[in-house]
Amino acid sequence: MNETPKPKIHEWIEETERLEVPTKAPPPREYDVKLVAFIDILGVSDLAKDDNRAEEVLTIMSQVRTYVAAGCHELVLKGELDYIQIGDGFVIVAGLRQINRLCNILSSIQWRTLIESRTLLRGVITAGRVQGSMTEGFFIGPAVINAYKLERDNAIFPRIIYMDEIENYLSKKSIKFGHIIEDQDRIKYLDFIGHNRDSKKLSAKTLDHLLTTQGIRKKLETEYQQFVVDNDAENIKKAQKCGWMISKFADCGVRLT
Repeated sequence: MNETPKPKIHEWIEETERLEVPTKAPPPREYDVKLVAFIDILGVSDLAKDDNRAEEVLTIMSQVRTYVAAGCHELVLKGELDYIQIGDGFVIVAGLRQINRLCNILSSIQWRTLIESRTLLRGVITAGRVQGSMTEGFFIGPAVINAYKLERDNAIFPRIIYMDEIENYLSKKSIKFGHIIEDQDRIKYLDFIGHNRDSKKLSAKTLDHLLTTQGIRKKLETEYQQFVVDNDAENIKKAQKCGWMISKFADCGVRLT
């Protein structure tokens, strides 16, 4: 029985040398210009320091993740929006044409976080250069870095602030979301209370009843009274956040204190 002769080592080397090796590297990726939102759950960091409240933290995180997933689902399927979770925050990136949908989504997330989880949320929506995706598990770029800083330094209260940078890329005529208002410090934000009142056709009386039955009235009043009398700087900030929320409901005809 004749055996096929095995190639000698020099023949292997010669064969390898004959293989074509790519000479050009793939073109470098560039940043895309998109809408970038960063939202952060308030109070979770303090709760996480208490070993006895781990279940509460995990429940809140799971609930808010569900709100984000539900709100973003349709646009994710269409390939028009991506998001990732980073700790107790979420980065949401969408195409410029999705400005009105994204404002609706953010307002819905903030509403559900308050009404269903009795938790406050703040954030920012801006636009600029960004790269990354859900699949890659990260977003990076000047707009992402800017969003982090704006949320930390400018949002301050339980509000999602709206940055005018968006209008560098979009005509004002294309921004039809009707609940962007200017606060007392002249910073614009998404009026999630007004948006949800209108979309759900809630009267002041119905809203008052909802806040009472969901325990939100008691929570805001209790925490405000607890923190406002404390001289600790961090607790004063917490009182200011509750006070801001209480004042926004008062603007809607619902007095909580």
